Parts: sequence; structure tokens; C-alpha cells
Amino acid sequence: MALKIIHIFNHDKFVDQYIANIKPGNFENTFIFLKNENTYSASSQIVKHVVPYSKDYYEIIEECVLYDIIILYDLDKEKINIVNRLQYNNATIIWVFYGADLYSLPELKERLFSDETVNLLDLNIARNISYYFKRIIRPIYQYFKGNKSSIVARRQAIAKIDFFALYGREEYDYLNNKLKNKLPQFIEYLVAATFTSIPYTTEKSDSILVGNSASPYNNHIDIIKKLEKLNYTGRVTIPFNYGSNKKYIEKFRDEIKKYKVSICMLDNFVALDEYISLIQQHSAAVFYSYRQMAMGNIFIALCSGVKVYLSKQNPSLSWFERVGFKIFNVETDLETDVLTSNLKLSKESMVLNRKVYYQVVKDINSGFLTKLAEIGKTKRSA
Repeated sequence: MALKIIHIFNHDKFVDQYIANIKPGNFENTFIFLKNENTYSASSQIVKHVVPYSKDYYEIIEECVLYDIIILYDLDKEKINIVNRLQYNNATIIWVFYGADLYSLPELKERLFSDETVNLLDLNIARNISYYFKRIIRPIYQYFKGNKSSIVARRQAIAKIDFFALYGREEYDYLNNKLKNKLPQFIEYLVAATFTSIPYTTEKSDSILVGNSASPYNNHIDIIKKLEKLNYTGRVTIPFNYGSNKKYIEKFRDEIKKYKVSICMLDNFVALDEYISLIQQHSAAVFYSYRQMAMGNIFIALCSGVKVYLSKQNPSLSWFERVGFKIFNVETDLETDVLTSNLKLSKESMVLNRKVYYQVVKDINSGFLTKLAEIGKTKRSA
């Protein structure tokens, strides 16, 4: 009898990849798209749309007992509620980590902004007020009101989960250390497309892509200041068509008026093919976040022959280096490369990065399927 797995997700742009990743396995899969609005339709014949907290939602919770494995893609509040409501659960629960599902916790969120970003957002004062409210006032308020805080609910759910699925152990160890070894057991998994249709070309414009969105975690202003100081004369593209922090967006737009660097703000949403084409044109891409984010953008850039720079403070950098990518760091490599006009990858490095990417995706996801089969075999022999 095939292993029964229920997949619960809410990110429509990744659904096809979830299905493609699990398809080679000999499993009986149920796919649940959990969102108020049904924004996914490509494989609607095998993906069931369920509205959170609806009758179907609570039926799904009751039916979880029928499955061998439950895979939760991103641990948001709706999935946290599912885990905490499970009774007499014998299924193995796997949590596919995204980023915001942990980096929003106070002990992880602090110090993810550079000093420049902190100053831009006036966060020194805001942090003190926020700390006082979150750590002192809010718990007292919730105690007397009788509410269970989202952080408490999240931690209770994490304690019930069996595996934490992530692309590499480097970030897992970083997170687990910060959370005092409270994370579930590590298992390798990578939500990544094959990008087989992405061509690479050695013909690149003198341009740098900075960040992946309007999120302040990109620490954009540090890179703009650095490029200004180095008298960089090429074009700088900043994707600002994704992100909801209005305060940061307004302050950043106002701040960059002070600089002579040629900046092109990407404000409008574009189709994926068009966005990939945009990334391909750049000689370099700089992602100065101190946490894992923009993995899709990074992989597209690497497969497109773009020279990628990450912060040394980002635990992802160690993983990229370990698995064999030709990748660079912002703190020591970027300045040297700008001054020596060395912002383009060699053809050999372009070919290497594509080869490494395809092999890594294949190895990690085939290993994940093998692990699922082992989990099922162990459960049924117990």
C-alpha cells in the first residue's frame, strides 16, 4: 500500500513545484490549497481549495489521522492551528520552512537590520518601545484577557512537529542555536524549480541588481552608499514591486535622492519570464540580507550567469560555498570587484554554477523522497 501524504500550502506560485518535487515518489498524495481566495488554478483537478476556518478546514483536521505523513509548507497561523488541534495523531509531521515563519520571533528578528537601515527607519527608539510592549505589556494584557499569544501557539505547534525541512544544515544550526535547540529534527528539502529554460550569456550590461523586494531586510541603503563611495557608474536596479512596508518604501525613496548613483526602481509587477530576462541582463546581483531570503532570485541569477554577492552574516552563504557554487561576499569582495571592474563572472564559473545547481536540486529532492519512504517503512513496521 502506498504511503499516504497530505500536503497543505498557501503560496500559489510554488504549488506546481511542490507537485513536481513529490511526483517521482510512489505515494498517495492529497494536495490542499489553504487560502481565503482561490488564487491557484493550474492543477485544480488534483489540488483542493479550502478556506481557512471553514467547514472543510475542520474536516481536514479530523481527516489528518488517516495519513501517514502531513507536510506543512510554511508554518503560518492557519497551519499552527491545525497542528495544535490534532488529537490522537499518529502521522509524522514535516514543516517546510520558508523564513517569515520563524524570523518574525523576537529572538530572531532583532539585529537583522543593518545600522543604516535602523537609522533610516528610526528604529533605535522604536525598538525600545517595541521591546517594552512585546515583552512586558502584551503578555500581561493577554493573560488577563485569556488569549493565547501567536508566539505561544507557534511554539506549542513546533513541539509537536517531527521534522524541520530546509535546504541546508548551516541555517538550521543557526536557527536551532538561537532557539535553544527547540527545533524538530533536520531534514533536507529544497523548494526550487529546475530553470531548465534559462539560458546564460556572457554578454552582460554594466549593471547591478540590489535586493529582491521592498523589504527592509534587504538593507538596500548600505549597498547604495557603498556604490556611491566607490564612484560606481553603472546602472543599479532595485526591485520594489513586492513588499508592504510603506514607511520603509517612502523613506528609502526619499533617501536615495541624495545620491548620484544611477538607480532604476522596478515598481510594477512583471511576469516570471520577463523578470528572469531582467535578472539575466545584469552582470552582478547583491543581496545584503542578514537572513535567508530571496533564494529564488539567487538561483535564477546563478543559472543566468550573474555574479552573486551575499552578506557574510547570512547563513545561506556558507551553504552555497559548501555545495560548490562560485559565489562572493559583500563585505570583502564587492569593493574590490567594483574598483577593478571585475563584476562579471567568467564563462567557466557560469557553467559551473548551472551544473552545481541542477545537481544540488536533484540530490536534495531525491534524498527527500527516500527519507519519506524510510519514514513510512518505519511507521508501518512499528
